[in-house]
This record gives sequence, structure tokens and C-alpha cells, in this order.
Amino acid sequence: MTDMGMCACSGCEHQVSNDQAIVSEGLAFCCTPCATGHSEGSECIHAGCPCTELNGPAEDEESAGDEIMEKFSNAQF
Repeated sequence: MTDMGMCACSGCEHQVSNDQAIVSEGLAFCCTPCATGHSEGSECIHAGCPCTELNGPAEDEESAGDEIMEKFSNAQF
């Protein structure tokens, strides 16, 4: 088992070994959620890792679509 260094995910605090590494674009990540940029709010496999919150969707992004639709819901065409 070879140490590949720190996970390339921003904010992740975990070392990556070659047997657990997910390699993407030449960078080593500790898990699939980190390698995919925490798509759809997926969490790091390491409980409590700060990268989950740092790389999750911003609150503004989640509610922006609803607010836009509310403005058009009363529009008459």
C-alpha cells in the first residue's frame, strides 16, 4: 500500500492510499464523491469531513430556481 498524498478535493483532510484511490485527471481522491466534486450533494466517505460542506451546493443555488418560477407563475401569456 503506497501513500499517494492528501486527497485532491478542496477541504478534504484525508490521505489517499493506492488501494483506495480514485484517480481523475491525474489527481488522487479518497472517494468517488470527492472525485466527482460532491455532485448532487454526495458526502465524503469520511464522516464529518469538512469537504462535504465546502463543496456542496450553495443555499442560494438550491432555492434560486424556485424564486424564478414564482415570478413567472402569475404571468399571463
